[in-house]
Amino acid sequence: VWTAERGTIVLSRATNSARDDILAMFEMAEVGAGWPARPDLSDIDEFSSFEWQHEAEASAQNRSAYMDHLKKHLSLLPKYVLADAQSDRSMLTVKLRKGIKRKKLAERLVL
Repeated sequence: VWTAERGTIVLSRATNSARDDILAMFEMAEVGAGWPARPDLSDIDEFSSFEWQHEAEASAQNRSAYMDHLKKHLSLLPKYVLADAQSDRSMLTVKLRKGIKRKKLAERLVL
């Protein structure tokens, strides 16, 4: 959500059109990932699905169990960690410098 008067983008509540506006504002192109051939996954262990407990999905018990499940099955580089950021709603809020103006995506399209 872009708030022009405050110069703030709240990424945790962004819509697709807000994403398009952000990309246009920073003059960035969205480039998707692509693989010319499917990688060989035969040597990778099966990733079991997570089973939610009976509490609410956002309950402390489910969040803790889900984080344990991810830590068990995902490998990250040593300098990275998984974290439960549910309680920090401002984590993805970006404050823009004064003078940065929003541009419409249509202005950036090239046919």
